Amino acid sequence: MMTQMHCAPISAPPVSNADVPPRALSIMRPQMRLLAPVLISWSAAASVVLLSAQTSSAQMPDVAAGRKRAEVCMACHGENGRAVVPGVPHLAGQNRDYLAQALRDYRLARERHNPTMTEMAKPLSDVDIDNIAGFFHGLRAEK
Repeated sequence: MMTQMHCAPISAPPVSNADVPPRALSIMRPQMRLLAPVLISWSAAASVVLLSAQTSSAQMPDVAAGRKRAEVCMACHGENGRAVVPGVPHLAGQNRDYLAQALRDYRLARERHNPTMTEMAKPLSDVDIDNIAGFFHGLRAEK
């Protein structure tokens, strides 16, 4: 569920050029023309960061539920997220979003085609997937 963020438009107080010497204005105008696009892009980037932080914090996984749901995964991927079966990837410490997307792709047999993983992922809900991804993400990746 995506939440909408409502921001009031930023408005600066009216600026009067009466207090600024004409020479200063003539020097500052070209610099402001150069800086304006940079300031606008920084502002846009800050908005994206704030929105993504708000979205991700609203969707924090339940790691305990993820651990419980991932018990069947541990047969191949290991209790500590370190694979116990040759050719099976380690999941400990992997990026949460990457793991969640991989499970969704397996569930739909889209992008990733592995009959075993498709069968394992089919019964998982989106919440299950987010919780499992959060669980494996939180495990320490040993080198």
